[in-house]
Amino acid sequence: MDEEPTAKEYPSEVSGRRLAAQ
Repeated sequence: MDEEPTAKEYPSEVSGRRLAAQ
């Protein structure tokens, strides 16, 4: 969650799913 790109790179959907997965 530090080195990974923020919502700027990934869409809110992807970010939310990745965050939820972790």
